[in-house]
Amino acid sequence: MTESLRRNSGPKTDADVRRHIADGLKPWGKVGVTTLDDSVARLNADPVKYGPTLSQIDQFRARTRGAREFEIMSDRKGAYGRLIRQDRLLGPYGALALMLELHMDQKDRPDGTPYISHPLDVAIRVSDHLEKPNGDLLVAALMHDSVEDQAVKLVKMAPVGLYWGGLTDTQIALSVVGAKYGTRVRRIVSALSNEDTDAIAIAEGINPKDKVAFTNRKNELYAEHVGAAIQDPDVVLIKMFDFSANALRLDEVKDPERKLKLLAKYTPVVPRFIDRLNDTSRPVKVRGRDKILQELSEAHEKMTAQLEESK
Repeated sequence: MTESLRRNSGPKTDADVRRHIADGLKPWGKVGVTTLDDSVARLNADPVKYGPTLSQIDQFRARTRGAREFEIMSDRKGAYGRLIRQDRLLGPYGALALMLELHMDQKDRPDGTPYISHPLDVAIRVSDHLEKPNGDLLVAALMHDSVEDQAVKLVKMAPVGLYWGGLTDTQIALSVVGAKYGTRVRRIVSALSNEDTDAIAIAEGINPKDKVAFTNRKNELYAEHVGAAIQDPDVVLIKMFDFSANALRLDEVKDPERKLKLLAKYTPVVPRFIDRLNDTSRPVKVRGRDKILQELSEAHEKMTAQLEESK
């Protein structure tokens, strides 16, 4: 074991975790052992609920038939190379299996659809709009909610033997993502994970009992987070299609009160995506830019009108 792993501190880099796994040390739990076939079989047991999701899986597989060409996304030498050859969870197909395992039992989305349909939807849209195939971005699209929503499960994949003291579940989960899929994917997933706006607002001295002020500040923090995240060219497409899957489908939200809260949260953010796509100084590489801009503009006009009507 390397000296850096003997010291009484957390792993310094994703490479530390990779080397640790490659040395033969085992993860804590059984998360990360479910194959894609296992998950598909479970979904097939409830075709009424998961029929559309199974269709999405087929669509994703069809779009990534050439995925093998970028399954290995980092160097093939040394311990990491051995790990890559051993670890079936690398690459878009492996990330699909892990995403299904992590999110399979998560609460359904506000529109009533299974949660696992959302990462699939985002990944398919990213695949359709990329100018050329990019394995890292497809993996990050599938995993974009994993750290934010399922950090505890990812922590169970952290290898035994490393000293994780002083690190949060989020930090450990990101280390696991980085060890499996590389530093680039880790960075993207970290940027895509929303901040704990409740904690930030409280730290700023805003009383949660003052619901109007508290909610307004949380919405401001969310908008600031999105605005900063989408400056990264690796993040902008995934964040945009993640956002669109939520904000542009509010008519499917059945609870009127929840819909109104989401309108207040999402409406001010739409112009940030429009401005980013129109920024010619740092052009976003995306297919169908004009159509996306039209969808966002029309959605913003509709959402603004709905907010005004609610007052």
